[in-house]
Amino acid sequence: MSILSSARFLCRVTSQLQCLALKSTVSSEPVQRDPIVSGRYPNTFGTLGDDVSRTRTNLLPEEDGDVERVEFLDGVEGKTRLPLVKYSYLIKKHLDKKRLKDALDVLDVKMKNEHVRPDKYIYNLLISGCANVGYTKKAFQLFNQMKKRAIQFSGSTYTSLMNACANSPFPEDGLERAIRLRELMKEKGHLPDTRTCHAMIKAFGRCGDLQLAFNVVDDMVDRKLFMGCSTYNFLLQACASDKNAGFRHALLVWRKMLAAKVKPDYYSFNILLRCARDCDVGDTNVLEDVRSVAGPPRKNRVLVEAGEPTNFDSRPPKLSSSPNDLPANVQPDQLVLPNLLLPNPQLSDQVALGQVKKPWDRLALIGNQGGFLDTMVLAKAQPDIKTFTLLLETIEPTKEAEQQLLDLMQAKKVKLDVDFCNLLIKKRAYTMRYDEAWEAFKLIKSRVHKKPNLVTFGVLALATNGNSQTKEVIRQLEEMGYRVNIEILGSLLMKAARYYDLKTMRFVVTKLKQEKVKPNNKFFKHWQIFQERVEAQRKKSQSGFGHVHVVDEPTFDDEYHKLCDVFTELKNNLEDNEAIHPWAQFRQTKAVGT
Repeated sequence: MSILSSARFLCRVTSQLQCLALKSTVSSEPVQRDPIVSGRYPNTFGTLGDDVSRTRTNLLPEEDGDVERVEFLDGVEGKTRLPLVKYSYLIKKHLDKKRLKDALDVLDVKMKNEHVRPDKYIYNLLISGCANVGYTKKAFQLFNQMKKRAIQFSGSTYTSLMNACANSPFPEDGLERAIRLRELMKEKGHLPDTRTCHAMIKAFGRCGDLQLAFNVVDDMVDRKLFMGCSTYNFLLQACASDKNAGFRHALLVWRKMLAAKVKPDYYSFNILLRCARDCDVGDTNVLEDVRSVAGPPRKNRVLVEAGEPTNFDSRPPKLSSSPNDLPANVQPDQLVLPNLLLPNPQLSDQVALGQVKKPWDRLALIGNQGGFLDTMVLAKAQPDIKTFTLLLETIEPTKEAEQQLLDLMQAKKVKLDVDFCNLLIKKRAYTMRYDEAWEAFKLIKSRVHKKPNLVTFGVLALATNGNSQTKEVIRQLEEMGYRVNIEILGSLLMKAARYYDLKTMRFVVTKLKQEKVKPNNKFFKHWQIFQERVEAQRKKSQSGFGHVHVVDEPTFDDEYHKLCDVFTELKNNLEDNEAIHPWAQFRQTKAVGT
């Protein structure tokens, strides 16, 4: 027999043996085939479970998602650890409800006790929550924890940290941290995106370093990042932090925005109003920057430093820093200042910028009330009550200017609110126009048709002049269902002390006792200032340099000493109003159980 024949014989024998072994394992009963399973009725579905043995399906291996896995802590049954996504959901829930301390306790207490390692998402959530409320210290502590755990940072991490610096209640600390963070980004080779750059501009601007804010914008120009309206708005916010020359910087930023054909929005106009209200034009020796605001840019650089030539090469007519340089036939109060917000402002031959010292002077450079609002309409930015509130704080404190603003509000169909009227009352009270302040109080009933709030009576107390008006404030307040507080009583005491009105002061103290209102340090400060004024006036009268004053009258002396005794008694009930640390409410006081 050949080798090939032997191999074939062995294969045949092996095949027969395998068939015999298979037959021995199969039941001798015939198999009944289901016509549905065999495919004879292909359009019938949903009955497979009736024929397949449940015991067979139970023997199938489990797949992911079939059974929720429960991980026991330290092998102790009943003590379980949540999935990581559950912790992040719990943190987010607390942050949405403004409960930062509870959100921090999830990481510092719950996750720590349950030995859970946080990930980048959880850290970013908490850093962002701390940034929103200005809890800068904790935000950077979380950032340091990320570094120790070797968790990789992302762009949103840097953005949140910069926002934490911007919102810090301590600008010097915020600026120092922002500078160090920027250096760290450079060391790590991280190129900030537009969103992070905006946060950097906001941080440097709010913390008082306008130079660095402009440097960030210059970096954006060099890297050809998109610079939209939001970028310029953040830069205008930075200008508002410079009380000395912020208005000049804001005008230059505005001209840059128009040159780049970026359309200003509602926020742009409101921020510019803030600059006009709060910031000066700077040193008159460097007003050469302002005289070029209507010229086209020569470079892409945005940075303009005080005392250095600007990046504008056109030479519009000279803007003088002294009224002595004006033509003989032109007086400073006859000048029509240009609206520098317009793309092509009409500049006169001479403009005395040395006279631009008050907020309403700066408002005149951007069109006054009417011109400013017309410019907003041209930009399709609708003014609202906030715009008019900023205008009220900026316009000249005269009844004519205020009435013009009220008429413009009606023309623009913007409704008055209580806060606007409160500000109008306060402005008139500070300029000692008490009768006009009470007229503004009546506006709440005639035009707002809403109930005055406690702030209303607080500012109305500043417009009191005598015992009858003081009692009227208390009467109106109680009619509205309010209870007098220490702030309102303090304002009433201050006003009475200004006029040496002991009768009204005694009424205020009596009301304080009746309502069981605890005095605070500010309330006693008003009394202390009054005592110093009385003693100073007495010394002046005794020296013979002063005229006969109310303090020299015998009746005043008796009432004054009685009032002194009352205030001595009140000092025993002095409420300790020590300033509360802005981060105290977020700090962990005790361990929270799992």
